[in-house]
This record gives sequence, structure tokens and C-alpha cells, in this order.
Amino acid sequence: DTPVDRENQRIIITEFNGLQTGFVVDGVEQIYRLSWERVRPAPDPKDLGASANDDVVQTCTGIVEIDDHLVLMLDFESVADAILLQEKLHIDEVENPYNIDRASKTVVIAEDSPFMRNLIIDVMHKSGYEKASIYADGASAWEAIRRLKAEGTTIDVIVSDIEMPQMDGLHLTRKIRDTEGLKDVPVILFSSLISKDNLKKGTQVGATVQIPKPELRDMVLIVDRAISGDLEREAQQAA
Repeated sequence: DTPVDRENQRIIITEFNGLQTGFVVDGVEQIYRLSWERVRPAPDPKDLGASANDDVVQTCTGIVEIDDHLVLMLDFESVADAILLQEKLHIDEVENPYNIDRASKTVVIAEDSPFMRNLIIDVMHKSGYEKASIYADGASAWEAIRRLKAEGTTIDVIVSDIEMPQMDGLHLTRKIRDTEGLKDVPVILFSSLISKDNLKKGTQVGATVQIPKPELRDMVLIVDRAISGDLEREAQQAA
């Protein structure tokens, strides 16, 4: 084994939904500030076959080129969630208090983390949303939304993360609200970045509701409420 140089080790502190987590790293060479437009989606583990290191791929949220190197971006959020929030992540079928005909509903989801994508689509399908589909970034989700619209398919709900490669959730929401035939579709922002600033931005672009990760059960129930019209009635009463 390679000896650990503890003298040069550093701790990276992250915060998601008020939960602070420290990650010990062997060193920090440089800090980069990058636009999400430069980030490519992480490869899907299913596309890489048995040769892929599944643990590595599952914890990557994207790939970026820096100084002629391709760099895998670690999904700190999912790593922290997997360690600290087991009971909230690994759930089976969610109850259906609104008696929604879930199997008939079309739900489009955008989520860049392979780890979270697997969890989200698993709980949606187990809960009866058989026609739910999930995409690795906002651009892919937008293409799917446009295709479904062109085919005449009614999209019942759209669920999106905020920070994603290619197109973030705020940009995606704005495009939906600016498109005839889509502007009334409920959009749920499901993210670890539900800060006051992001709440304001989400409201400005027309998000129906914003909820924090990793509350998977709450996400399914919010989708139910959006389909039932409960969220729209609640918004009208608040106005």
C-alpha cells in the first residue's frame, strides 16, 4: 500500500441541507471555479460494462477538461447521503393517500448523480409510476420533454435537480414556462441546494414547488399532490 502523507492531508468541508460533512483528502493543488456548461454528464455505469469501477462511476457527477486532462467530478452530496442518511434513501413503495392512478401518469425527471438517479427511479417505479423516466442532465430531459410533446403525450409532472451539466434546473424550468403547451406543467425542484437564494431564483423562473434532497418519500407524495391539483389550489389560496 502507498504510505499516507498525513502532513499534507486536508479536510474539505461541505454543507447540504444544513448538514456539514468533512472529507479527508491527500492534498489540494488548486481550486477551480467552473461553469456547468463546461461539465459533461458522467458516464452511465450500464454503458461501461464490467470493466468499470462501479464505486467510482456511481460517485461521479460529471467530467470536465482542465489543462488537457479529463477530470472526474466527485459527487460529494451523494457520498455524504449514502453514509449518513441510509434510512431516508433506501425506501420501497410509497403509500398513495391521494389515490392517484400512478401507472397512467408521465413524469420526467432530471438528475445528474448516477447514485441518486438509481434511487429515484427505483422508488418511483416501485410506487407505481411505471411511465416515469429519468435523464442525466437538463439538456437531455429537455429533449425528452420536446419529443413527448411532439408525440402528443401529456406530461403530468417534471422533477429536476438544480445544479447539473449542460443545462441546470433553473434554465430547464424557464424553458418549460416559456413554451406553449408546457407552461402549466407542474415543475418540482428537488435539490440539496434549497437555500433562500435558490428558493428566490426557483420562484422567479416559475418552479411550482421546491423540496430538499434526499427526502424520496416526500418527493413521491409531492408528485401525487401536483397531479391531484392540490399544489395549484394551495398556490391560489396563498395568492
